Amino acid sequence: MSGPKRVPLWVVLVTVLGCSSGPPGECQGPQDCGGNPCCWTVVDVMDRGTICESAPSACVPVLGVDTLTTRLCQTDADCTSGGISTALTHCCQESTHSFKACLAACP
Repeated sequence: MSGPKRVPLWVVLVTVLGCSSGPPGECQGPQDCGGNPCCWTVVDVMDRGTICESAPSACVPVLGVDTLTTRLCQTDADCTSGGISTALTHCCQESTHSFKACLAACP
């Protein structure tokens, strides 16, 4: 008998993103946060929602094994504002979603 199968996070993200019209929470981009990042977190397939950060350098976008922490954005510049370094530098809009998020590449 084998243990549970681990699913790659990108499969989970496509599933989570495809099943919702927008993230829960209080922001959808820096325009809702006084110019500071709007941070979105998904952990183990659970959408943890969004939150306005209090500093321009907060919420560094990163794609982990079981987590995604990223910024909701309007432009590519929102993904690296505050002088941060990340591989998720593209502000991507999915046709089935009402928000844009910083990702490695747009589909």
